[in-house]
Amino acid sequence: MRIYRTKPTRSFTTVTNALVRDPSISWCASGVLMYLLSLPPNARADIRSLAGQRKEGRARITDALHDLEKAG
Repeated sequence: MRIYRTKPTRSFTTVTNALVRDPSISWCASGVLMYLLSLPPNARADIRSLAGQRKEGRARITDALHDLEKAG
């Protein structure tokens, strides 16, 4: 599989590789974190709205948020 990298011109979020590669959080928690970081500064999100964005469901989102809280 080839990986194509392009220079974004709008609507993008930049995070450090250390955050993406942190082994103390699950893949799901990493995805939730990336989504939350992409929201505007004063945006509000709850478990129900996060679960509605993807197919993981409320229990999985709750577990991901607990992983993130434990990781700090």
